[in-house]
Amino acid sequence: MLNKKIKFAIALAAAALLVSSSAWASVDRLGADLTPMGGEKAGNADGTIPAWDGGITKVPADYKGDGTVRTNPFAADKPLFSINAANLAQHEDKLTKGAAALLKKYPNQKIDVYQTRRSASAPQWYYDRTKANFGKAKLTADGLGVIPNGVSASVPFPIPETPQEVMFNFLLRWRGVGLEGPTRTVVVQPNGNVSKGATNYYEQYPWNNRDITIEGKDPYYKILAEYLEPARRKGEYALVIDQINASEHPRKAWQYLPGQRRVRRAPAIAFDTPNPSSSGINNYDDVFIFNGSMERYNWKLVGKKELYLPYNNYAFDLLTREEQDTVNFPGSGKTRFELHRFWVIEATLKEGSRHALAKREFYIDEDSWVLLAQDGYDNQGNLWKVALGHGINAYDLPGFVQTNYMHFDLTREDYVKTTYGDGYGAYPINKAMEDKLFTPEHVRRIGRR
Repeated sequence: MLNKKIKFAIALAAAALLVSSSAWASVDRLGADLTPMGGEKAGNADGTIPAWDGGITKVPADYKGDGTVRTNPFAADKPLFSINAANLAQHEDKLTKGAAALLKKYPNQKIDVYQTRRSASAPQWYYDRTKANFGKAKLTADGLGVIPNGVSASVPFPIPETPQEVMFNFLLRWRGVGLEGPTRTVVVQPNGNVSKGATNYYEQYPWNNRDITIEGKDPYYKILAEYLEPARRKGEYALVIDQINASEHPRKAWQYLPGQRRVRRAPAIAFDTPNPSSSGINNYDDVFIFNGSMERYNWKLVGKKELYLPYNNYAFDLLTREEQDTVNFPGSGKTRFELHRFWVIEATLKEGSRHALAKREFYIDEDSWVLLAQDGYDNQGNLWKVALGHGINAYDLPGFVQTNYMHFDLTREDYVKTTYGDGYGAYPINKAMEDKLFTPEHVRRIGRR
């Protein structure tokens, strides 16, 4: 008869084998019933969402190259139908609460729904690494950071089980290794007045660099912002560095103000500190719709939902600034909406924590892990701030990326729109930059020039 130690060893080995078999069964789903990024490959039951067939894999012949506006591969598409205040009840179950609220508030606006084009794609090497790295990255015990375990340049949690894993898939999303270029911000008031801002952004995404190894103390995101407009902010700089294990290594931020002629630590560049570029409509953690630490909220994974949200907005990017920056709603209904499946994440403010938004609902695209909408609620439970993002497949990368994101204040009835690129849609990406650019010493040097 086997003694207890031998029985225990056998049981332990069997359990390990089961776990291992389960893990391999899961990883084998990537590229099978799941896309290489972790989305459901099949379409939906009624055929309104098609099967994913690889997304856009070729650069259109009429695209003129990096730094120019990307041409529209779906220019021949026409709207299937429109949603407005009059027929909202027929479609409200497939809209976010925020999108429905905008139609109710502005009955002269509409949402045009187009054929669903699952255009999202990424390089083959990225797919290969996602599969090879499956199961290696782990969340920290509090869920606020990632322990890479030598993993980088891949979807960290392609088959997520927690809300934090979904959020980190967004924060670490594929968008190339860096970006350098102008960003335009406009605030449009209900009377039609438009205030403008401009910033040069230098961004680095170390997680996406397949030639380096990321450890827990390392950054996954760096940004150096040089403010150009309005004139009162010209010469200001902000440097922000987010590290992958935020539990032990929180955000670092510095600011240079010309009047002081010195670089100062800037811990306020985070959370619900109002972003001065937005006239107070959004906060620092509203950039990209969400960024930074998740520490002030309790998180819940609601599941997936089929929703009409902005998607493949190449045509919007080709509009002039005047055509985009219209009262109440950018483009006056010229935004393309499509039906896609989105991960729904709910964040509720922790007891004892402070934030202007007591509750936030996030909607993350299953095919790309790009965040395309947020509904934000005040302390009384009222829907207050609505965010919508535009995404396109930057086929020269390739990768599905944000080009615009808008925040609407339902109380003030104004909105702020942030656009990458000069010329709206001329989105320069995948630019490698030296580490020394993202240091307080560099900010000090360029600030004093």
